[in-house]
Amino acid sequence: MAEHITTEISGAASALLWLKDRLDGVPAQTSCTITDADWLVLTPDGMALSAPSSARLLPRSSENDRSRIEHRPPIPIGPVRTDPTQGTRVDAVIASGSPRVYNGRPVEDRRAQRREQFIAAGLAVFGEQGYQGTSITMVCKAAGLARAQFYEHFGNRELLLLAVYDMIQADTRRAVIEALAEAGDADAATRARIAVRAYAGAIGMDPHRARVSFVEIVGVSADVEKHRVDQREIWVEFFTAELKRTRGPGFVPAGGFRAAATGFIGALMALVHQWSINGSGAELEDLVEVLTRFLISVM
Repeated sequence: MAEHITTEISGAASALLWLKDRLDGVPAQTSCTITDADWLVLTPDGMALSAPSSARLLPRSSENDRSRIEHRPPIPIGPVRTDPTQGTRVDAVIASGSPRVYNGRPVEDRRAQRREQFIAAGLAVFGEQGYQGTSITMVCKAAGLARAQFYEHFGNRELLLLAVYDMIQADTRRAVIEALAEAGDADAATRARIAVRAYAGAIGMDPHRARVSFVEIVGVSADVEKHRVDQREIWVEFFTAELKRTRGPGFVPAGGFRAAATGFIGALMALVHQWSINGSGAELEDLVEVLTRFLISVM
């Protein structure tokens, strides 16, 4: 009995790696492969399973040919990695050091692509139905992926919401940075208008992005609220740096940089949210003008 239990536990790592390959989309080998092992033990370093005497019968037609015996090398066991936004996974260690490839693409690239699919699906579903009105099943259906694949990347629905929110914020900052880079050494008013227009365009013109950024992310949980505040602080630091760049190191706005930047970010988010609901192109220009004057007033 003890030997049987030991064999089951020792073989679990191999079974997990086999299952992970299936979830990664790596097809099982054709025909039937049978492996007999008298016993399985961990190698001294604890990183592989060793079955020194095993029989592998390759094609099904040779199922009764026990003369084809080969020594099977240790089965590598990869490290267990935990990421709060991507779940827990076991990595296979390839002896050659090269990544596993399926259909000409590394398996890691396929995993990254699936994560992007889930984030895109989360944006669509949360933006259309609202966070509270959705389920993991709905997200998986929108992504065209399995529920098991969802848990390979996200521990729960809340972590997907955070990933969607972070993606929106990162894309918006990138849009503002690129717009300001094109502005070069323009005057303060021009740079303010460019920054506001870029922010509004990146978030406000997409109803799904606006809803997730200004509505669905609010009040979900204490952890999500902290994350939202942390992201807002990144924007405060961003505009503080822009104020210092525009006015020089000797300038300090009334109330200090933090108060000025926090006030501007609050007004920016509130007005862009309002405009995103039913705004028009003409109203966008009005919004840009109001926020530009606000920003210049603290300069």
